[in-house]
Amino acid sequence: NAMALDKCHAFGKEMDLLGTGPLCQGIDAFLRDLEQVSERERTSSSRLRILLLHMPLYRPNDLGCGPARLEESGHVTYLAPFESLRVGHDVLSRETSAKILRVVDPDLVLSGHTHAQCV
Repeated sequence: NAMALDKCHAFGKEMDLLGTGPLCQGIDAFLRDLEQVSERERTSSSRLRILLLHMPLYRPNDLGCGPARLEESGHVTYLAPFESLRVGHDVLSRETSAKILRVVDPDLVLSGHTHAQCV
């Protein structure tokens, strides 16, 4: 779960439950295994890699999400494009986003938490 990974990085070793406990160890082990598989797969496969997330990768706001999104003004379920997105509530942190992108190396990323389009 990307949100759990975000919390592990945010709290690190300060919180025994998240920083050194089985949850963070399991997530880090999963990413290490995925990284090894990724290297082998990328050299032997031409398949697309699609990353599905509930929580979107980091971005400060939706101003770079395309012209259709800029025409929207916000709604009860999502913010207006110019409003700042909150790390941990609306998007993952920069650090977690960078780690996921580096390890997974996706061709396409899909997420849905914000209920607003970003292309």
